[in-house]
Amino acid sequence: MIDLAPYLADLNATGAGWEDSYWHNDACQSVHFEYSTDTRLKVWIDAEDPTERECNNGGRFILVWEDDDAERDTEVMLITDDWSAVVALVAETNATIKHWQNHGKEWKGWKSQ
Repeated sequence: MIDLAPYLADLNATGAGWEDSYWHNDACQSVHFEYSTDTRLKVWIDAEDPTERECNNGGRFILVWEDDDAERDTEVMLITDDWSAVVALVAETNATIKHWQNHGKEWKGWKSQ
């Protein structure tokens, strides 16, 4: 099992509320932040050693936007081995959503904006 504490600390520095979302039958561990009851960012975290990875996708970290509105819709935002790139995109996403909220608009996900 991967120690998620350092990852959660980095993500919570960009916006509080990130939690462990690993489920016993998931291929990889994950953490998520819910923007609303049906939308969230999730980061899948695979093994550091590429030969031990469960998800053979070209990167250790997969950042996705999940939208449970009408039907479950997942948009892959980033696949990388660079943790700092994940944290930077999460910070940018938080800033974008705050911008929308400050202008009185409800954020409904990337595809709906």
